[in-house]
Amino acid sequence: MKKMLIAGALLVYAFMFVNTDPDAVTTVSTNPITITENVSIDSSAADMTAYGLSDPSAHAFREISMSQALQIFQQGGSAILFFAKPDGTECVTAAPVLNEAAMNLSVTVYYVDTNSDYTQDDYNALTSLISETFVTDDSGSKSFFVPDVVAVKDGALSGYHVSLLDGISAAAGSVQLSSDQKNELYNDYVSVIQSAADNAVSSSSAQ
Repeated sequence: MKKMLIAGALLVYAFMFVNTDPDAVTTVSTNPITITENVSIDSSAADMTAYGLSDPSAHAFREISMSQALQIFQQGGSAILFFAKPDGTECVTAAPVLNEAAMNLSVTVYYVDTNSDYTQDDYNALTSLISETFVTDDSGSKSFFVPDVVAVKDGALSGYHVSLLDGISAAAGSVQLSSDQKNELYNDYVSVIQSAADNAVSSSSAQ
């Protein structure tokens, strides 16, 4: 739904195929990239069964706490963070698409279960650093919304993607993405992940 890349210069993407249909979504190439974390991340095996990813060898996720996610920012680290909850319909829809992008890029995604316990201090500190990703509701109020995929490069927000796509909501129940919609979301995730790559140029200014 909402995506912003803050990288000062984005990577140039080579296309996997020539798209002869102007209305179709073209999938960008996903050659493996390197994200040097720079900090010690105390992660554990992520149980992603609720997201339809039951085989740990077939997914890119490791679980960390909200406190550990905060430390990545505070210690100048680089990483891809996935804030989600296993009972969230949009989160369940997003996870397999994000996993495909991460696996193709050969990167780890650090999963933060927002249903898990956390301190108010950690929540306040972390959300102040990612407030740019907040969603504005009809009344004009901004709030933290999941799924939220956040790219961190050298301790700063380099890219993000919130929710699914414009016009798609789980308000009516289950969400079924078309093939083109999955490709569009996949491309968005690839762009966000690549913004944290070692060879991506960071910028503190939003574009």
